Amino acid sequence: MAYASKLKTKNQGNVPIGSNLFGTCTTASATVQKEVSLSDFDVLTEGVTVHVHMANDNSATDPTLKVGSTGAKSIVGDEWDADTVVAFTYHNNKWWLNGGGGSVSYREEPNSGGGTTAIIE
Repeated sequence: MAYASKLKTKNQGNVPIGSNLFGTCTTASATVQKEVSLSDFDVLTEGVTVHVHMANDNSATDPTLKVGSTGAKSIVGDEWDADTVVAFTYHNNKWWLNGGGGSVSYREEPNSGGGTTAIIE
């Protein structure tokens, strides 16, 4: 997904404005480095939030999160259920888990354009 509107500021790269940052993580539960594919996401900016469909729960000790082409950073809060959408906010060189525990579910449904639409409940 390309982002039409971007904020360009010194030392922060391209930060999407008004876009929902959404990706999926299919990394195995026991793997420490969780990875999220998110095109055009190459610079971490203080305060950015990404919503991630976590296909698996977490059983790793001290997990990290790598979003797009950024490096893996520690996650503060490491509990979520499989097949849920959680939000992570980048702050102080770490990803902070803003939710989890199975309170949100995710599924995909076909849309009229021939693709799929993410349904978050």
